[in-house]
Amino acid sequence: MTRTKHTPSEGLAIYDPRNNDRIFKLSNSEIWHSRGTELLFFETDDRSRFTNGRWLITLVDLLRDETQPSEIELCVEPSPKCANPKWISDAVSDDKRLLGKLRPHALDDLRSFYDAYAMYGRWVFRGLRSPGQMRSNTAYLPDILTSPESLAFYVEIDLDGMLIGFVRLSPATEGVIDKLAAL
Repeated sequence: MTRTKHTPSEGLAIYDPRNNDRIFKLSNSEIWHSRGTELLFFETDDRSRFTNGRWLITLVDLLRDETQPSEIELCVEPSPKCANPKWISDAVSDDKRLLGKLRPHALDDLRSFYDAYAMYGRWVFRGLRSPGQMRSNTAYLPDILTSPESLAFYVEIDLDGMLIGFVRLSPATEGVIDKLAAL
């Protein structure tokens, strides 16, 4: 089931690149089209979903299971006022942001952390296709689309407004559309 329009009660809007086109204007004024790419976009402005740690962990877990990334990177801006969580490896933190990799089996810890600290700002999850590809740059949508090759999935949550992301389609991820629609 592919939806191109939605209301909050419908959940995620899903843009299958074989049938739909999600269009972005990049910071250099170029126009980027999803049609014909391997990137399936999804989004919602339903705050009851993307501010709920349980729902978010279900989404990240689904994307992890479907794409099998080598690592999942987390970036939080601004950085939460707390010590770096032990379940994040290679953590780098300052007042601007917290950046690190989720340790295996860290999703329950992440849920508690998200519920405690996700009041405002931006939270980004990047499923990296190869180990050691930590993306220390701060590219977000739409500019991350200039070089998305290293990403299996991407989820960006602007707590002031919406969740948007993409997952790389392949024969192995064909069932992801129905699973996303069921969220």
